[in-house]
Amino acid sequence: MDPIGMAASILTLVEVTAKTLSTCDRIIRKVRNAPKEIAKAINELNGLKGILVVLEPMVLSPDSPQYSILKVSGGPNGPFESCKRIMESMQEQLQDLEDASSLRNKIRSEEH
Repeated sequence: MDPIGMAASILTLVEVTAKTLSTCDRIIRKVRNAPKEIAKAINELNGLKGILVVLEPMVLSPDSPQYSILKVSGGPNGPFESCKRIMESMQEQLQDLEDASSLRNKIRSEEH
């Protein structure tokens, strides 16, 4: 994978991570007694996002010693793509949780 393609993969992963973080934040604000796992996930996602931001300039520099390692990671079945799939799945599950909570709150408000 070329440097631009790897940078695009990392940028896409950063965007998916940011979207998932945003959903987690909304759930914590909306859902009473939100699962502690969500707070833990936020910490992990922030760590992942930080790592990705550090990696991005490295993949744009093919002369760096880290480039060859990152090049292997950027392939179609590599860790970046795997991480992206996991993040997208997590985003869907969190969105379902948020939607269910919103529906439950709407029903409760209509009952009163």
